[in-house]
Amino acid sequence: MPDSDWGAILDRFEADLERGAAGATDSWVDWTPPAESLPLTPASADRARRVLNRQRELLARLRAAQEGIAEELQVLRSSPRPAASLGGAAYLDRTG
Repeated sequence: MPDSDWGAILDRFEADLERGAAGATDSWVDWTPPAESLPLTPASADRARRVLNRQRELLARLRAAQEGIAEELQVLRSSPRPAASLGGAAYLDRTG
């Protein structure tokens, strides 16, 4: 695999990171490594390390967001349901 192929792969990873950082993770698709595996050039290896670090940072942010959402769902599930006779909006005081 020529280095230019690695450039295209890293371009895709970087584009996915940009979309992910903007919250658009629904366009991500599975990635399959190329069948032919040749070593990276030093320049591509440095770039790949930077991409990997950014992927790890984004994954940490996504996990933290997921944990926050899970906590909010747990609070909602454990809160009493409003009576049907109330109609209209019901509010939940998260700090009280």
